[in-house]
Parts: sequence; C-alpha cells; structure tokens
Amino acid sequence: MADAIFAAIEAHEALFGWGSTLDAGTGVHSLRWLLQTPAAPLSAITASTNLEQDVRRGLEGELGQTRLLIGNWSDPELLADERFEVVVADYLLGALDAYQPYGQDLLFPRLGQVVAPGGRLYVVGLEPSPPAATEPWGELVLATERLRDAMIRLAGDRCYREFPKLWVVRALERAGFSVEASQVFPIRYGPRWIKRQLGVGRSKLARIDSDLGAALEARAAQIEELAEAAGEERAVFGEDYLVVARGPEACPSGTAGGRG
Repeated sequence: MADAIFAAIEAHEALFGWGSTLDAGTGVHSLRWLLQTPAAPLSAITASTNLEQDVRRGLEGELGQTRLLIGNWSDPELLADERFEVVVADYLLGALDAYQPYGQDLLFPRLGQVVAPGGRLYVVGLEPSPPAATEPWGELVLATERLRDAMIRLAGDRCYREFPKLWVVRALERAGFSVEASQVFPIRYGPRWIKRQLGVGRSKLARIDSDLGAALEARAAQIEELAEAAGEERAVFGEDYLVVARGPEACPSGTAGGRG
C-alpha cells in the first residue's frame, strides 16, 4: 500500500519539480523511495541512534549525498535555520507517542517552521481501527493489534497511536497550512502481516512475567494458526490516508533550499 501512496505523492510533486526535500521521520522504506525520485538535496531525520543504524544498514551503499540526522521534533534547534520545498511525514504522527508523548498537537506547527513558504507537506497516516469488525479477517486484524499492543504495554513500552484523517486536517489548518487534497487507500491484510505484527509483540516477552508471557505466546500461536488456515486470501479492512498541504506563507526567517 505504501507504494500506491508514494506514487500519489510523485504524481502531485511532478507539478512542481521537487526541490530540497526532508523525510521528517525516516525509515528504510520511505528513504529508499525518496532516493529514487528527483528530490535534491535530500535530508532525513530519525529519532534514535538504533533507528539511524538500521537505516544505514538497510541502505548501505545507497545513501550517496543524503544527510541523515538523529533528532526529535521537540528540540527547537533541530533544523532551526533551514527550509525545504518538500517535507514528507510518513506515519510520523502515529510514531510520535513513543518519542514525544502527548506532543502530537505540536507536530504540525513545528513542521511549519521547516516547510518553505508555499512548500508542500505530505502527511501519511493510518486510520485508527474500529472497535469491532463484521467479517473474520477483520476480527483477526483486531485480535492481532490488541495482542501486539498488550505485549508492548506489559513490557513497559509505548504503542504507536494513530490519528484519523479528519483530526490531521483540522490540526494542519490550525497550524496555518492550506490543505489542498486528501486520498484514502484501502488496506489488504494477510498472514504475513499478522506474523510480522506478532513478531513485534514477541520481541517484548523477555521483559514480561514468564507465566503471563507463556499465555500471551499461546494466544499469538492461536491467532497465527487461524490466519494460516485462511490461506493467502486477504480482506480489505481499514485504510491508510495521504493529506497534501501547502506550507504557511508567513514563516520565521530562514533559508529555502535545505541548508541554511
């Protein structure tokens, strides 16, 4: 699904010719895609040393002149004197709770400080899951999400927290952005997604009481068995979204084009 979203961004950006670009919450997938576009110069921000090392390992030999930085958007000095024609926030809002808890309302005003006047911000996110589903695959998705998040919380870590598209649109407008377009992308889930998400939860079991951990593992195995029994059949459940916004025209002074 990310490839369809990236294609939509490319189609919109073809109208402008790209320019200085920032991946505001980078990962291997989004940065590999940007490296294949005309985006230049290209900068990317990641939140921790471990994540930065993951990106460097995953893109070894591909980064070229890309500037990869470690930073947190709660830091007012991060890219304080720089502006970018294009800023990509790829699932950044959902990840923020792990790195800047309760700071979601501050993200778009902060990104507004690094988007060049009239520049483009592309916000990619996931609509929060509904409380219930009407078909078996939807129930498997919800069961997987609940178990994964329970393992994360029991290990003392914070879960991703997704926000709906309508919340994003309101927050962008309050921050002075002009929302130009939005699009939704239905998601198709299958057994590989379930196995991957349960793997995230299982990575936390060493920090959970052994008896409780054993029960959680048994439940994970049960969900995997149900998914495998369904075969490769996949069902549409939930959706990702893309919101395209134009940067505030009146920005604090800075240098457009990347480096100040």
